Amino acid sequence: MQVVPARDGLEVNVPQAARAILRAASSPTNRVARLTIVRAAPERSTAEALAMGIDRRMSSYKTYYSGTADRITNLQLGVEALDGSLVPPGATFSLNGAIGERTVERGFRSAPVIIGNEYAEEVGGGTSQVATTAFNAAWEAGLRITERHPHSLYISRYQLGRDATVYWPSLDLKFVNDTKSWVLVKGFAESDGISIAIYGGEDRRVDSSATPLVVTGRVPVERVEDPKLPKGKTVVEEEGSAPTRTSATREIYSAAGDRQTVRLVREGKTWKVELPLR
Repeated sequence: MQVVPARDGLEVNVPQAARAILRAASSPTNRVARLTIVRAAPERSTAEALAMGIDRRMSSYKTYYSGTADRITNLQLGVEALDGSLVPPGATFSLNGAIGERTVERGFRSAPVIIGNEYAEEVGGGTSQVATTAFNAAWEAGLRITERHPHSLYISRYQLGRDATVYWPSLDLKFVNDTKSWVLVKGFAESDGISIAIYGGEDRRVDSSATPLVVTGRVPVERVEDPKLPKGKTVVEEEGSAPTRTSATREIYSAAGDRQTVRLVREGKTWKVELPLR
């Protein structure tokens, strides 16, 4: 990566332009609007950009589209909203904070979601795939993850033990920039999926592993009385899934060769992060 030297740009004087266009549009003869262009100084100088220390890609992770067109639209809006997020050293990135509330007014659409152990539809459905993509980008970058919630139902298209879900405003995905440089989060809506890349100033190698998925109990059964069925007859409307357990571990190596082991362990419907003592 390299920093492009800062330079002045040009911007339109919006209030003046609006007045000029309105006059031209309402005039029967002089229908020309003259706009005022002024110089705009960059928000950040070259020296300030260099001082942020962002000079390499720390990680990149991609997940692929699935589901309805509305769900895919939500994925694209999600990565576009978080694109360009900057995290200072020691600060925390929040996915809910970066994307904001998912509303119809902002273009989000109704799509399938998992609520508890059942499927439903809500505006913004699919945003959890953005969370899964961001979680894995942070995981591969070796950054410290401070909040992460797994889906209550197993989703086979994600790496074992490495999915994440979010729900506005109660469930979030958060990670800390525990490096000495700033971190830049970039989101990309591609032709076949979404990807999230993290840029910063440190090289960290991450080795990951996961235990096999183990069945821990019987398939839950919910019985519903139906007076229309003949006595003694039962109908299975939907097959359930047995509860399962897995854990994922990563070993993080810094450029100096130091190692830190982080383990995610599932306890019931939640996960806890086990960090080494310092």
